[in-house]
Amino acid sequence: MTPVDLARLFPGPGAHLPDLLTTADMPLAQLMGARLRGEVYALERGFVPIDIPETSALRARALALALPEPADSHRLCAVGASARWIRDLDVPRPLRHTFQGTQRHRTHRWSILDATVLPGAIPEERRTRIAGLWVELTEPESPTPAHSD
Repeated sequence: MTPVDLARLFPGPGAHLPDLLTTADMPLAQLMGARLRGEVYALERGFVPIDIPETSALRARALALALPEPADSHRLCAVGASARWIRDLDVPRPLRHTFQGTQRHRTHRWSILDATVLPGAIPEERRTRIAGLWVELTEPESPTPAHSD
């Protein structure tokens, strides 16, 4: 495999890589090769250049890539551990992301997601938008107190 000519892919003065790369930017094989060479790291279904810090906005945009349609970012809200991870509240990335609807509707249409979609709707006053994705307003999990016997 030949190396990717990034200057040809992203031409212009002061051109640089986007902060979140997908297969729309370059083939998956080249993204994986860049990951193996240490040029990018994987974030959800996207790849981030190694010199870009992982922010809440970047996490939200990367998670939105997993939604079947772009409009679903208006219909679903990341909740629980997923919301705390996006908001960088010192929790590790959940093994399975959790969403809840923003309006009352059926959740079966999102069964193809590699995530859990909870029934019901999360009220607008309990959510905020981060990089176009609804995210639950959560507090950091408080550490469980040690039991004294």
